[in-house]
Amino acid sequence: NLGHTHKVKTALDKLCRNWAVMRVAGYMNGCFKVSQPDLFNLYGTTLRDLLSRHPQLRPNFPPEVSVFAATNFNMGPQMVTIGHYDLKNLGWGMCVVFADGNFNHKLGGHLILWDLWMVVEFPVGSCIILLSALIKHANVPIQPDESRYSFTQYTVAGLFRWVANGFKSDMAFSETALSEALDGQWRERGLALLSTIPA
Repeated sequence: NLGHTHKVKTALDKLCRNWAVMRVAGYMNGCFKVSQPDLFNLYGTTLRDLLSRHPQLRPNFPPEVSVFAATNFNMGPQMVTIGHYDLKNLGWGMCVVFADGNFNHKLGGHLILWDLWMVVEFPVGSCIILLSALIKHANVPIQPDESRYSFTQYTVAGLFRWVANGFKSDMAFSETALSEALDGQWRERGLALLSTIPA
């Protein structure tokens, strides 16, 4: 909403309104809803509250398609990331990544989860949901004649804090907040929203 030139904004609006991209966004949203229902509800409520308070903001996708406030398109043609943490994301929040392109997922494109000592096959058409602020992640390169793209959805931690603080900055909120609101309960409530899948 705020940081793009008119030309880039027009191109992104067109891309986000493309029926195929909207279907993929909805698929990613559905995967998030099924795997993390309580966290999904927090994301949805936060986005709705944010848009109600600031109607001038336009989400990348209609709220019924996606509960995420941010989108990133990595257009390749051989998209690879180096090891990184997404430090501006909510610590206990999720990032959903969709893989696209034309590559052999047995030979490349794997997701590396450095902190877990795991390498995961990441084929075209699949999505992976991860705690991207807490787990260092990267991708394995693909073969020279192949293509790989990715589509990521997430919401930065600052938006959750803005809404939870009653639409105030952290500094303005801390000047008027009760001590209970500042004692770390936010993190514990957030961790309680995470779902696990039985083994």
